[in-house]
Amino acid sequence: MVDLNAQHVVNRTLGASEKTTILEVFKCILVAGLVVAFLLSSAWIRGDILTIQYQIETLNRTNSELREANDLLKAERNTLAAPAEIERVAGELGLISSNNESVLLLRGDEPMPTHRQVAQSRTMPGVLHE
Repeated sequence: MVDLNAQHVVNRTLGASEKTTILEVFKCILVAGLVVAFLLSSAWIRGDILTIQYQIETLNRTNSELREANDLLKAERNTLAAPAEIERVAGELGLISSNNESVLLLRGDEPMPTHRQVAQSRTMPGVLHE
């Protein structure tokens, strides 16, 4: 049983309790807003990190593919630059090797060749470019 006569009631002024309550509510809202802002910025940054990691993996894959293609092209260049291969392709094109007497080397420090040394050009009948 409760004795109602023994209870002590304290009355506070109306303005003081409202100010304290509003200030406490404002602090709670501010802290909650800061926590939400931190969580949203963390999620945003994590999304950017994942996007950049995906781009790095894509670039690494492309880089390895290009390195393999480069190695294949180097091997093909070495094959095509071999003297035997050059001679074979020249033979297929109908080119013949010349003797050293018919070759005239021109250098920039030497005087211009005479009219006998300059090669003549002939026009060939037919279409040059298709």
